[in-house]
Amino acid sequence: MTRSNPTRIAAALLTTLALLSTPACGLGGGAADTKEAERTGKVAGGITFRTLQLKPTFTAYVQGVIDAFEKRYPEVEVKWEDVPGDGYNEKLVADAQAGALPDVVNLSTDSFQLLGDRGMLADVARLDGAMAKEYVPGAWEQFKLPGRGDSVYAYPWYVTPEILTYNRELFEKAGLDPDRPPTSVEQFF
Repeated sequence: MTRSNPTRIAAALLTTLALLSTPACGLGGGAADTKEAERTGKVAGGITFRTLQLKPTFTAYVQGVIDAFEKRYPEVEVKWEDVPGDGYNEKLVADAQAGALPDVVNLSTDSFQLLGDRGMLADVARLDGAMAKEYVPGAWEQFKLPGRGDSVYAYPWYVTPEILTYNRELFEKAGLDPDRPPTSVEQFF
């Protein structure tokens, strides 16, 4: 990876905001009336951006990204709403069912699957597939849904690596080869 984490985060946020910045790109309505976002080339209008408990710790950073975006696209106004973590997934599903999802949402893997399974998220691989090269493959791949091909339904914002540590002695006692530890989640389980 050649970009620093804050730069990658800003690039993902700006790209997401740019893609979802016109009323035609909103994801309102129930699953049945949700339309796939379209790229119009025009970056204008109001955008509601929801994050998961980033204030006050990251207020200056996120507001700085929003300010830079609004400066670059003066016809855009971003409304940032930050919500607490308790009940976040339930709120997202309720908002989705009511047709009240924001234009851009900070999703955890769990909430991404809840909304993606209900057809409430845009396929960013189709809308902005070139962005995949900005991420390590595993980060981009984590936002695919089983049975949906190469579609990706969220931009990775931040990635936490999974690290396996083990006791060689206990590994051997369990009948496993300590020189051949699992290299995937499937092998681990």
